Amino acid sequence: MKTTIHGVPGRAGTGSPPSSATPSVALVQPLDIGRLVTLGDTAVSPDGRRIAFTVRRVDLDRNRCRSAVWLAAADGSGVPYQLTSGKHGDGGPVWSPEGTRLAFTTGRGKGVDGSALRVVPVGVPGETVTVCERVEAISDVAWSPDGSRIAFVSRERTARYDTEDERAREPRRIDRLFSRVDGAGWIIDRPASVFVVPVDGSAAPRVVAGGPYERSAPAWSPDSRTLAVVAAREPGWDLREHEDLYLVDPDPEQGAAPRLLSTSGRSHRLPAFSPDGTRIATLVNDSRIVPAHARPTVVDARTGTERTLGAELDRTCAPLPGIANCSQDLVTTRRFLPSCAVACPRRCGRGRRGARSSICGGNVPRLVVSNVSSISGLGVVSGDPRLSVRARPD
Repeated sequence: MKTTIHGVPGRAGTGSPPSSATPSVALVQPLDIGRLVTLGDTAVSPDGRRIAFTVRRVDLDRNRCRSAVWLAAADGSGVPYQLTSGKHGDGGPVWSPEGTRLAFTTGRGKGVDGSALRVVPVGVPGETVTVCERVEAISDVAWSPDGSRIAFVSRERTARYDTEDERAREPRRIDRLFSRVDGAGWIIDRPASVFVVPVDGSAAPRVVAGGPYERSAPAWSPDSRTLAVVAAREPGWDLREHEDLYLVDPDPEQGAAPRLLSTSGRSHRLPAFSPDGTRIATLVNDSRIVPAHARPTVVDARTGTERTLGAELDRTCAPLPGIANCSQDLVTTRRFLPSCAVACPRRCGRGRRGARSSICGGNVPRLVVSNVSSISGLGVVSGDPRLSVRARPD
């Protein structure tokens, strides 16, 4: 199994057709699992010269998986090298706005639950800084454009967890439909909240959008004064099948509530502000219709008016849930606004599925990558005509 990171020009092209010859492949043996290497969590530096990504390996001797953050030149020159130790599951790299630091998440150590958020210098002198530690996992890391703060998502435990002994805790009160989900466990008393923390770790993380609602995908406005957040918090939110787009003040006054922006009744995911802060790109689908395609959509940041791109493209646009954990996989830039980079599945011969990457601008999708079996990550840089694509060859 091999995953490849490609740097491709942002122009139409179909690539070379796959060879018709069928290569001879040896049968997989049980111990081959120790040879599996998977790439993920790609992040392009602001100057477009480097790509940070995670490498996941199987450690058979210790019966566990390890992941570390690596760096590679975007033009393929030089040899990629490992940046973090990978002892505790490093991942989710996010570049600072000036491109000299990299934030990433990691475990807190052997036998200790939770995650740590760390910042490591890249190409400049300095030391790795532990920004904060949480007893819950940290995800959806987003660096403010002014470089002073980081927003992230982590589950917020209620007072019930102040008692370490599970048997001595108060009984849970179940008063809504979704109280427990696969992969996360009980969520009714530990909702996913949005936190903001200073980059230097000088203060503890502060909740800016908390429970009992489930929130995700914080995205900063260019002036670092607003966060776009995905959540469901309107009346009957637990019975609804869609999530709305909200605007949150990262320095909220006492009692200030997030402002509802989207009112279309469709579900929104992975927001990203335009460079001028007037629009927000997001993936939208109508969860009342099954199956329904996800569409790249541009939302007016003031009025909430929505404009769907590539409506005539009969494909579901990715990233899909579980494929990528990074709001920058759908990016708006000076070059692509009102355009968005999206990955869509395609049908290959004999019913086999593949993938292709397109640029949706002016409602006309334009093919830029093809002849790969899957695409699981996209990245673009403002003013740079290239895309970084994490793909698996045919």
